[in-house]
Amino acid sequence: HFDHHSNESTMGRLDLSDPAIKAGVEDVKDDKSDTDYVIFSFDGKSDRLKVTAQEAGDIDDMADNLSDGLVHFVYMRFKVGDMLGYKYVVFAWMGEGVAGMMRGQNGGHCTDFDAFLAKHRLVPHLRINARSEADLDEKVVIDKINRAKGANFAKAATRKEGFGKSVEEKGREFWNKQKEVDAQHKAAVKQHEADKEAEYKALRDGEQAKLKEDADRMLGQREQERQQYNADREAAEKRRAEQFEQRRKQQKDAVLGQQQQQQQAAVAARGVGAHAEGRADAPAHNKFTAPEPAPSRADAGANSAP
Repeated sequence: HFDHHSNESTMGRLDLSDPAIKAGVEDVKDDKSDTDYVIFSFDGKSDRLKVTAQEAGDIDDMADNLSDGLVHFVYMRFKVGDMLGYKYVVFAWMGEGVAGMMRGQNGGHCTDFDAFLAKHRLVPHLRINARSEADLDEKVVIDKINRAKGANFAKAATRKEGFGKSVEEKGREFWNKQKEVDAQHKAAVKQHEADKEAEYKALRDGEQAKLKEDADRMLGQREQERQQYNADREAAEKRRAEQFEQRRKQQKDAVLGQQQQQQQAAVAARGVGAHAEGRADAPAHNKFTAPEPAPSRADAGANSAP
């Protein structure tokens, strides 16, 4: 798989200014793209990185593009078994034929490349430092992916084990299932809204019934108070009328009694006057003569004196 030639150079910080670098990584991360990996190599003896391969294929296809005497950075995706998605791996390849300053600066270049990916939010799930073909064995790589922190919820598939359905097929299945889920969710939401509306209606009807009941009770109470007020007023008027009639009768009786007394007095007065007149006209034998009073002792002594 490897070309055996060396490329000594004097390099400093990794130059990642080529826009094709970021675009190549984004191409691999695009689920709609067929690109499975992008390989970056140094441009001659400079520290400038450039794209040297951007293709579809598996890890063996990718390894055919690597050189034993060069340093490469590879951004590659691996299909995840039974799921729609990928795991992303960066291979920091430094062939066994690399020596000198290039080997010594490899650690700093790897740090620069990691920082570049982090800056653009393209961080992979895993980075593998590869030195030989053994480090690119498919089973070894898949095992590292499956053991990586944060990647143990799904298993990446090897080519021999089979990748299963294509991304397009999984995509169609996913969206069909999602449509069913959305329809069920929509129906559930609609039913929930209908239930809530029925509940609110029942509450409103109950509140209206209670308000009507309270209003009817209040009106009934007011009607009773009005009737009682009218009854009390009629009773008071009746009492006043009876008292007035009683006073009027008493006054009338008093007037009649006074008149009767006056009449009786007049009749009595007429009767006395007629009796007196009758005595003056009576005959002498009918008249009463009072006897002479008996003489007192003084009078008798005077009469018997000589």
